[in-house]
Amino acid sequence: MNNNDPLSKATVDLLRAPLPHTAPRPGFETRLICNLNTASTGNHRRFSWLPFAAAAAVIIALLAALPLLQTPPAAPPGLTTTPPPPVGTPRPVLELDDFAIPLRKEATALTDTATRAGQFLIHCLPSLPDPEGTL
Repeated sequence: MNNNDPLSKATVDLLRAPLPHTAPRPGFETRLICNLNTASTGNHRRFSWLPFAAAAAVIIALLAALPLLQTPPAAPPGLTTTPPPPVGTPRPVLELDDFAIPLRKEATALTDTATRAGQFLIHCLPSLPDPEGTL
């Protein structure tokens, strides 16, 4: 720091000067004490929502358990139910035609199209060898 600089001397003088003493406004202590009293009662309000939350949790738990407490409805008269077959017995397999299943139809159509395209290329382009040996 340069000692000849007037700005640095003024800054040092301001920093070393005593702080000004200002008197607090009238009623400052009473406002402070009043704020402290309200802050101590504010802790009581912190958990004022807790009973409502507990009541809501109990209601939700009861609503969730309500279907478990109800008895299943009885079957109407005249309706008989048969028990499912045991696990070890095989189920009957439905016999379906190959063309009854849409994916098999699509696979067959694509195979036929590929075969026809291949035969077209073999017969039209003489440079490709004929796999059947007939031309």
